[in-house]
Amino acid sequence: MKISRRVYYYKPTGRDDGALKELILKLSRQYPRYGYWKLYHLIRNDGVMVNHKRVYRLYKELGLTMKRKSKKRLPASERLSLDLPAQPKAPVIINIKTDSWEDLLIQGVRVNLRALPAD
Repeated sequence: MKISRRVYYYKPTGRDDGALKELILKLSRQYPRYGYWKLYHLIRNDGVMVNHKRVYRLYKELGLTMKRKSKKRLPASERLSLDLPAQPKAPVIINIKTDSWEDLLIQGVRVNLRALPAD
């Protein structure tokens, strides 16, 4: 097995992340709703040259990760069925804001859109 002498005698040096951890903790106390990305930009704006992946690793190690906000869902609205006209080619007038198009399309009713004057 041939390995260069440099590789064989290489001793990795550990990083001193203590100062950066303290800075992340200080900023996270000052801005509790900020995630790692905003903290990373605050650190960079302070003049500290640091990689965003390093900030994220330390952010997770410190246990500062927050749960994501879920979307607020609106309650489902009640669907109303549409009445079909008695004659085959009689026009159907619907209120676009409240009635659904799906019922008409499922039943095969041809739809013509026309602008009506406001009452």
